[in-house]
Amino acid sequence: MKIKRYIADDMRHAMTMIKEDQGPDAVILSTRKLDEGIEVVAAADADDIYETKNNERHANEARPVEGVNKQENVKRRHVRVRKKANAVHAERKTTVRPDYTGAEEEHRTGLDDIHNEMKSIRSIIESQMSGLIWKTLSDKSPVQIEVIKKLYAAGFTRKVVNNLISGISQMTDFSMAWRSVLSLISESIHLSSDDVMRFGGVCALVGPTGVGKTTTIAKIASRYSMTGSEGSVGLITVDNHRVAAHDQLRTYAQLIGVPMRVARSRDELESALNDFSTKQLVLIDTAGLGQYDARVNDIRHVLDIEGWFIRKTLVLPATVSESVVQDVITNYAEMGLNDTIITKIDESPNIGSVLSGIITAKLPVSYLCDGQQVPENISVARRSDLVGKCIAKGKSNPVSYDEEIYAMEYSQGGVNV
Repeated sequence: MKIKRYIADDMRHAMTMIKEDQGPDAVILSTRKLDEGIEVVAAADADDIYETKNNERHANEARPVEGVNKQENVKRRHVRVRKKANAVHAERKTTVRPDYTGAEEEHRTGLDDIHNEMKSIRSIIESQMSGLIWKTLSDKSPVQIEVIKKLYAAGFTRKVVNNLISGISQMTDFSMAWRSVLSLISESIHLSSDDVMRFGGVCALVGPTGVGKTTTIAKIASRYSMTGSEGSVGLITVDNHRVAAHDQLRTYAQLIGVPMRVARSRDELESALNDFSTKQLVLIDTAGLGQYDARVNDIRHVLDIEGWFIRKTLVLPATVSESVVQDVITNYAEMGLNDTIITKIDESPNIGSVLSGIITAKLPVSYLCDGQQVPENISVARRSDLVGKCIAKGKSNPVSYDEEIYAMEYSQGGVNV
């Protein structure tokens, strides 16, 4: 098996390089975008390459890279690997002596080699199946293809796209299919029914560093102060990790005209809550910790105070990828999250990624923040606003792929070998 890495300006040039170097039977194992272009990892059996070069002297047409012939070649490779495994096993049975101390290690190494060969074959089969799935869908359902491309342009992830497409599999009119997909997206978004800017309560904002927790607290406190009674808001910070964290919240508190307390422990937080027991709204600012930071559990312990219901709101920026969103939600979920606030919408080229993560986790959304202005740049989350912003950003800053990458991205995870 010959596996090689190629770097080209685009997929077309990469395919040309691969065919010239490894022959038309080469298969793509992986692709990714780089600053200098696109990286493609391809593989071909060394025997196939030699056979192809000999056959080129006797035939004018090369064998197709994809299709039934390719599947037959993959099967032949699978048989050769199995024969190789049997041969290795038979040879070791006849040559390894009982007193040879390295026999076990050698046998394990041989099994590792066979395992790696089988993994390579699986990758080849999945790559070929991805191309076949995409080609079949392109031929039979051009409407679905266009919808898929628009969803990827908006930043939606493969899992969400696949779920959405399954709902329009029989549609032949693009306008109707697109409206149906937008409706499905809207239905997939969960909204919070508890608006603290209207109903008050005790709410702690949690999440990684730099997501905008303190600024969001200032926005909510300022809005509530405008509509609530005088002295109805209190602010507490338990952020003892970040330099000058207290000063930032204290500055906001002075500008808004509300009291602020610093709690360095669970007992001090309980004391501050008791001081603010007459307040209609109490907002708690927490330390910004990465999703893998073990101190996330410390925050959960500090907020777990008997006799007090503290709403835990996860703050997520629209600038992060779906995989990061999933990791953050998963690692903060042990706190018992109630909802989320999406921030930095104005700074993100698309919000499909963060929206995909929230949809997958079924986490309710309460507010949207699209700027740093206090208190202007915050609004109650609405499905129509989220969908509209997502699609609009997808039009102005589309995420684009080559056709081959579309095939691998859409089909990946849907092939069961």
